[in-house]
Amino acid sequence: MSTTRKRMIISLGAICLSLISVELGLRVVGLHELPMYESSDKYEYRFVPNQRCSVFGKNLIINNLGLRGELPDGTNNAIIWYCGDSVINGGIHTHEDSLATTIWDKRAENQFDSSIATINVSQGSWGPENTLSFCKQHRSELGTPTLITLCVSSHDWSDRMTFCYDGHTKDMPSLNYGALANVFNKYFGRTNACANQVDVVASPKGTEYNEWLEFSSALNAQMMLYLHPTIDEIQAGSYDAKGEEILKWASFNDVPVCKGLDILEERGYRDYIHLNECGQRQLANLWTDCFEFPKDTIPVRSINI
Repeated sequence: MSTTRKRMIISLGAICLSLISVELGLRVVGLHELPMYESSDKYEYRFVPNQRCSVFGKNLIINNLGLRGELPDGTNNAIIWYCGDSVINGGIHTHEDSLATTIWDKRAENQFDSSIATINVSQGSWGPENTLSFCKQHRSELGTPTLITLCVSSHDWSDRMTFCYDGHTKDMPSLNYGALANVFNKYFGRTNACANQVDVVASPKGTEYNEWLEFSSALNAQMMLYLHPTIDEIQAGSYDAKGEEILKWASFNDVPVCKGLDILEERGYRDYIHLNECGQRQLANLWTDCFEFPKDTIPVRSINI
């Protein structure tokens, strides 16, 4: 065997060993099990159902509806739908037990002397139109809610579904070929394209909110809003023009509003809009203060859920 060929074999072997070492190192932090997504012609996209992920030490439980957390295991609990986007979803940055929905759920039995089941109906970048479509599509599986909390930010006043996601992008992978491939896709994969985008007819502002109100009324469920502030809004001490429109709509329609501005602090954020685990606890504290139920709407039980 020639010296050149030996060098080539040794070099290839070294490269293979290096790649294997990098793959194993990335697997240690969980980059081989990033949550996968699938597209939908009803609500754009969701997590692929029935996943268990642990990324950077943060555990994600994804149920058979493609939502975070466990679904109610019976019909005797009062059910709350929290409907929103990445703020309450948390993504790979937030441990399952550190989500505001999980924290509040654990407090609920003591607060109301009852069993309450919370469902985190959320995905990153979902708006009111997405959550409404999802809840209508999966109405029978979600159970009948006592309370619907629509969690929105100011920009959601004009948010519309665009159906730009058609599978496996850098932000929402749908294929998993290992940790190294996942990292490569994250930095060099394609972005969401609009090849399958439907024509979106501009609708009057607030249409989705009106439809949510009608839907909650049909379900005989109380509806409330959680209006989430950005860092800029916290610094300004007020919501922007779109946020004020949401507040006007809520006031006109007698819909209660929990305002993140009342309690959230900059230290509770990991970027301009998303909460860290400290912020999730602050949000759970706000919900504890905001939520009230008529006594006759909650089945009193003495079991843990």
